[in-house]
Amino acid sequence: MTNYPGLRYFTQGISLVSQWTGTEHREMQRVFMGVLAGAVQPAVAQAARAIIDFIFYAQFHSHTSQSLEALQSALDEFHRHKEIFVQLEVREDFNIPKMHSMQHYVASIKSRGSADGFNTEFPERLHIDFAKNVYRATNRKDYVAQMTKWLACQEAVGQFDAYLDWTLKRLDSVHNEADDDGGDAEIEGFDAEAQPKQTTTADSIPVVTHILASRPSFQALTVPFITQTFGGLSFLPAVSLYLRVSSLCVPAMSHSAAPELSQWDRFDAYRRLSIPYLKLRALHMGKTMDRIRATPSMPPLGRSQGSPGRFDTVLVRTEGKVNVHTQGTALEGLQVAQVRFLFDLPPHLCIAGQPFHLTLIEWFKPFRGCDSLLKMHSVSRSYVGQAPRAEVIPITRIVGSCHLIPKFGTHADPTWRADEVLDVCKTFYVNPWIDIASFYKFRVC
Repeated sequence: MTNYPGLRYFTQGISLVSQWTGTEHREMQRVFMGVLAGAVQPAVAQAARAIIDFIFYAQFHSHTSQSLEALQSALDEFHRHKEIFVQLEVREDFNIPKMHSMQHYVASIKSRGSADGFNTEFPERLHIDFAKNVYRATNRKDYVAQMTKWLACQEAVGQFDAYLDWTLKRLDSVHNEADDDGGDAEIEGFDAEAQPKQTTTADSIPVVTHILASRPSFQALTVPFITQTFGGLSFLPAVSLYLRVSSLCVPAMSHSAAPELSQWDRFDAYRRLSIPYLKLRALHMGKTMDRIRATPSMPPLGRSQGSPGRFDTVLVRTEGKVNVHTQGTALEGLQVAQVRFLFDLPPHLCIAGQPFHLTLIEWFKPFRGCDSLLKMHSVSRSYVGQAPRAEVIPITRIVGSCHLIPKFGTHADPTWRADEVLDVCKTFYVNPWIDIASFYKFRVC
C-alpha cells in the first residue's frame, strides 16, 4: 500500500489481529475498497462500497436533505447486494442488531440530530478511565467502595480545576483589556515572508493557506545532490522552463532577460508543506493540517534504522485544461501529481512579482472515467519518452493531498514495497475513503 500520513500498516496482515476494536475497523475501511477491487465478485464489491459509504455519511456532524438521501441510498444498495454473502456461505443470515439499527439512522437523525457520536469508542475509553484505572488504585479488597470514593475525589478535583481555569481566564481578559501596548505577535514556524501564500477575507483578515517551516530543513543543496537524493532527474530543465515562462509574465522583462540558471546554483529545501483544512460544519477533523511530505530516504546510522523516502501525491490546479470525466465534480480543473522537491529560488534567480516558494512535481495523466462499480477514478503516470513528465510550479497551485491505491487485481506483487510502489505500478485508484475530508470532497462537493 502506498504511503499516506497517519495511515496504519498491518505489517503482519490482519489474520493475526486478536482483538478487533473500532480503531482497527476504521483503519481497514480507509483502504478496503482498493484491496477488494478486481479481487472479488462485482456484487461483493458493490455491497462493501455501499456499507463503507453509509459509515462515512453517518459521521457527518450536520446533514442536508441531499446527504440524508445519499445515506439512505447507500443502505438500500447494500441490501440489494448483501445476498451474495449468503450465496458464498460467508454468512447464513443478517440478523445482526447493528444491521437492524441502521434502518433507523435517517429517521433518528431527522428527529434527534446527527449521529457523529454514536459509536463504541466513547464507552471503550470511559471503561479505561472509570473502571480499569480506578480498580488499579484500590488494594483489591472491598474495591467497589474504594472505587466509588476514588471517583468522587477525582470529580471534585476536576470541578475545582475547571473553577480555577474559569477564574484565571477572567483575570486574563481584564488584563488584556487594560494592556494597550499594541505589540505585534509572532507565530513560530510560519513563513512570514511568503505573502503570496495568503488570501484575504471580506473582513481583511489574512488567512494562511500554504505553510512552510520558518527555516528550510535543507540548505544550500547542489543540483547533483537534488537529482540523486530526491529523484528530481528533470530538476534543472524544469526550473529553467519555469524562469523563462515567469519572465514572460513581467512586462518589463523580455524572454532573453530571464535569470540564467547554472548547475552550480544552490537551493534551500523543506521537508513538508502544510495546508489547513477548510472548516466545514458537516465535518470534525481530528487534525487541522493537511501535511504533504517531500522527504528523502535516510540510510541507517548508528542506532538509527534509517527511514524510506516519503514523496506524497497531491491534487494540483491546472490551467486551461478541460477533462470531461470530472466536469461538474470536485475534481474539475485538478490533476494528480507527486511532489518530489519543495524549495526556494535563490535570491539572484527570483523575479519581481513572481512566487519563489516552488515545488518540483511529476505529473499523472488526467483522470479517467469514474468506475461505475467502485465509484473511484483511476490515473497513471505521464511520461515524456522514458522519463516522468516533470514541472516546477508555485506551491499555491497545490490544493491538497490525495491517496493513490495500486490496481492490485486478483493478487498483489510480493516484490512491491510501500516506498517504491508509486514508481513500479502502472495504474492507480484515487482513494476517496482515506479520510472524512476527502470523502466529503469526492461525494458531496
